[in-house]
Amino acid sequence: MKHTNPGNFANNPSRAKLAGQKGGAMSTGNFKYNRKRAVEAGRKGGLSKDS
Repeated sequence: MKHTNPGNFANNPSRAKLAGQKGGAMSTGNFKYNRKRAVEAGRKGGLSKDS
């Protein structure tokens, strides 16, 4: 008996493509269009954990 994992995109490339498109549309990780967010991230990155 072949076991399939419905959550595994290797079994369904069209489903994987759709999920990637949705993920890209929902992503807010790009600082290109949000300078204020980029500045804040730079400040956080420059802080020491010991401070």
